[in-house]
Amino acid sequence: MGARTVGHRQTITRELVHKWSIDEVFITDFEPISEDRMALGAQLPRAHGFYCEYPLQNRQPDLALLVEICRQACFVVAHQQFGVPVEGNNYQFLFQELDAELVNKRPLDTTRPVNAVVDSTVERVWKRGNMVSGLLWRFVMQANEEKLAVIRIRMTWIERTKWREMREFMRRGRSLPSELKMPDPPTTSLTPQEVGRVNPENIVLADLSYGDEVSTATIRADIGHPVLFDHPIDHIYGMVQLEAARQLAVATISRRTGTPASEIRMTACATSFTSVAEFDLPTELRARVGSADDPAKKHLGTPLTIEVSQQGRVASRFDLHARMD
Repeated sequence: MGARTVGHRQTITRELVHKWSIDEVFITDFEPISEDRMALGAQLPRAHGFYCEYPLQNRQPDLALLVEICRQACFVVAHQQFGVPVEGNNYQFLFQELDAELVNKRPLDTTRPVNAVVDSTVERVWKRGNMVSGLLWRFVMQANEEKLAVIRIRMTWIERTKWREMREFMRRGRSLPSELKMPDPPTTSLTPQEVGRVNPENIVLADLSYGDEVSTATIRADIGHPVLFDHPIDHIYGMVQLEAARQLAVATISRRTGTPASEIRMTACATSFTSVAEFDLPTELRARVGSADDPAKKHLGTPLTIEVSQQGRVASRFDLHARMD
């Protein structure tokens, strides 16, 4: 997978993956293969405050963690292969599409660190004038010489000065002040066990209710969360929405099947992000499930569709697959 084997001795510089905290960097190395291909190294944490709350002995990896690793790889490729400047942090990157699937659902041997290799291929390039402004990536992730996942991500980016102008225009159109005053996160009565979590600070849902065909909730976005909000940002970005959708899916399936939420795993996700989600507007999630007379277990292994919206405007849509451990 390239001219040399990518290493796993240390993580790369945090600026390349847009992180402030060193402990949130999962990429360990990278090596260009051709104009549109790159090999990257990554190490899957065996314990992590957000991605790996449960002991990982002989467990399959968290798909959201693999998505985050590939999201970090997007930044490396954009900066190192396509010339997007790192210095000055002058570009805002925006998640547009995600298609992720666990290929190997067998548990990993986590008695030692799990070193992964990510094969990145750029499938399409978008330009604004002569400048590259977006990419579509296909990532194939392997560990222990076995394929773990195939993940496609589409991102675009824009100069921050233009982004600020766009955001002011957006917020005026939504009857919001041009300058964001960050609200306190909503409280939640949910327990970690209901959404497959251990730490209550990792709950990103509030106001969860169940119906025969639809489950609903609101997003609880806490900017003090050290993983989800590693650094300041002016909107509820894609990974927060992904986690909220996953928690709603897990809670819904658990309620309908009687399966403990901790035993339900997201195995595939197809997502489109269509609008910027604001911190200072209620963010609603609606999960469509089958009719009341459908066998509950049907929803393990079939898509559960979740829409994230504000003021009736759809911000994102998720088609999730899940299964029991």
